[in-house]
Order: sequence, then structure tokens, then C-alpha cells
Amino acid sequence: MINDIEQIIKRHFDKTKKINKDDDPKVISKPNTSSSTSALSKYRHLLLNGRERLCNIVHCLSMSCPWTASITSKEMLQWLRSELNELEKEINDIDSMKAILEECNDNDNEKNEKGGNIIDDDVYQDKLLKLQQLKVALTSEMGDILFDALMLNMMVQR
Repeated sequence: MINDIEQIIKRHFDKTKKINKDDDPKVISKPNTSSSTSALSKYRHLLLNGRERLCNIVHCLSMSCPWTASITSKEMLQWLRSELNELEKEINDIDSMKAILEECNDNDNEKNEKGGNIIDDDVYQDKLLKLQQLKVALTSEMGDILFDALMLNMMVQR
């Protein structure tokens, strides 16, 4: 199936003729092979998932991104350290929110035993939502760290 789709893409670009520099309508140059290659690369990239897709992104950046070409391993290491610091902050924020929720539960149990007011459910739900948001942010930071580590690996291998 992949070969069939590749053939369709190739045929599309073969039919897309370009006029030469002189704009003479009688002279038709070969199709732009870089566009054809680009379309095939994009299609193949879309078929990838997970680790393979991420590695393909790093590879493509190493081949085409001016910023990636200009950055040194030491600079990339600084970016990685920055992401690690952000991860540490997210972990601390999660630990703090867990402690707050645990305290709310402890206070809620004490008040319930003594017949006092139970903590406002809306407040508790807001704190649970905040904890979930912090976990999403943590996952994002871990993705950034993985990406930066792969970028650093690519740069060291140059």
C-alpha cells in the first residue's frame, strides 16, 4: 500500500511541470524533485509513531534547520539543563499539591468525626484539577527532556 501511495505522489509531481527560467511556455523542465521528495518524506513521517517519529523529527532538523546546524553541544546541554530545572519545579509543585490535598483529607476526617463542617467540595475539586494540570505539565517537561537529549545526541555525533 505504501508503494502505491508513493507512486501516486510521484505521478502527481511528474504531471506538475514547471516552466523554465526564461518563462518560455514551449520549454518545460523536469518536475521539482525536491518537492516530490519533500512530499514523500512528509508522508513517510506521518506513518511513524512514538519513538520512530521523534527520531525522524530530530533527523530532519539535523538536515534542514539553520538553528540546529548552528547550535553547539554545550549550548544544547544548557537547554537540557533548563528543561531539567523545569521538571524539578513541576515535581516540587506536584508534591506540594499532594501534601495540601492530604491535609485537606486529614482535616476533613477530623471535622467529620467531630461533627464539624466538611471541606468545601468545590475547593477540593479545584485542587484535584490543579494536580491533574501539574501532572500534564510534568509529562510535557519530560517530553522536552527526551527531545533535548536526542538533539544533544545528534549534535555530539556530528
